[in-house]
Amino acid sequence: MARARLQNKQKQFRDMLQRAVRAGFRALYVLADAWFGCKENILCCLDNNLTGIFQMKRGNMSYRYQEKTYTARQLYVVSGRKLVIC
Repeated sequence: MARARLQNKQKQFRDMLQRAVRAGFRALYVLADAWFGCKENILCCLDNNLTGIFQMKRGNMSYRYQEKTYTARQLYVVSGRKLVIC
């Protein structure tokens, strides 16, 4: 409960994912809804060699990946991974 008061949901997501990976949990995919579909969470998945599947809100949001800026659709193509962007 203390952690929930001190961190936002995005930070909690990344911390939980990091703890699971360190504990030896093995997975190929991370599935999350639009609440967790942000740049930092996508990058966290990629850094841990996981395929992130996030529902994304439509809009003009851009994402930085490997020092370049992409739209969600461009990121899907460039990443070479099976990121699912709805």
